[in-house]
Amino acid sequence: MTDKKKIKILMAEDEEDIFTTISFALRAKGYDVCGASDGEEALKKVEEENPDVIILDVKMPKKDGYEVCKILKSDERFKKIPVLMFTALKEDKKGYDSGADAFMIKSFATYEDIIFKITELLLAKGHL
Repeated sequence: MTDKKKIKILMAEDEEDIFTTISFALRAKGYDVCGASDGEEALKKVEEENPDVIILDVKMPKKDGYEVCKILKSDERFKKIPVLMFTALKEDKKGYDSGADAFMIKSFATYEDIIFKITELLLAKGHL
């Protein structure tokens, strides 16, 4: 991590156990993590928190990850924020069609994989 600004990650995940374990790993690596438990809350938190990266679960209440991603990527204020779609699906073309920058399969992703992918997205967008 750099000494400049602490990288803020918004993680939208409706399963509390998954949110808790992943956010713990991210915080241990020096990231600032905020959470949302449904799609509508995620959209609100993006406006409030202005995150550097967004992790979106595909299946969430109120608005799913695809819908949230489409809304964010169509908004000039937020379209450059990297979105990592977190899915249980093996093939997720719909995730890319919604504007996601990357996706990971929940059941196979390790904490190291998630942190690597976040770092890769931040570097690609010039945040690191």
